[in-house]
Amino acid sequence: MGCNFRIDNAITIMIQYKLHILAIQEHTPWNRQLSIGEVNSIKRHCDSWGYIVTITPLQIVMIDKQLVACHRETRFFKEGRIIKSRIEITKNHFVTFIPVYGVAHSGGDNPQTSNSTKTEENSTLEKMNK
Repeated sequence: MGCNFRIDNAITIMIQYKLHILAIQEHTPWNRQLSIGEVNSIKRHCDSWGYIVTITPLQIVMIDKQLVACHRETRFFKEGRIIKSRIEITKNHFVTFIPVYGVAHSGGDNPQTSNSTKTEENSTLEKMNK
């Protein structure tokens, strides 16, 4: 692949640390998006190793296929900056996994701050869970 992201390294991390869910942020440089062929290749590779994958321009979420029977939904918010995955652990008891991409970027001597405060981010996440 012509990008920084290596799916085989992500799968190795999941196996080595016995992870069932992994979120990867900024999988490619800002000036580049994954091509359809790259997305399909990642999905095929994950499928062959027993993982399902959700890909947005800013994040990749990998989930072990052992959790597929429990997986209820995955939704995107804010152009893929927020991915909400719900997993049912017992009848009517859910775990919600929400990787949030929101790091403020700055360059040079002019530091910039994020447009949102901690309180605003928390209220956004709380609204999503209602």
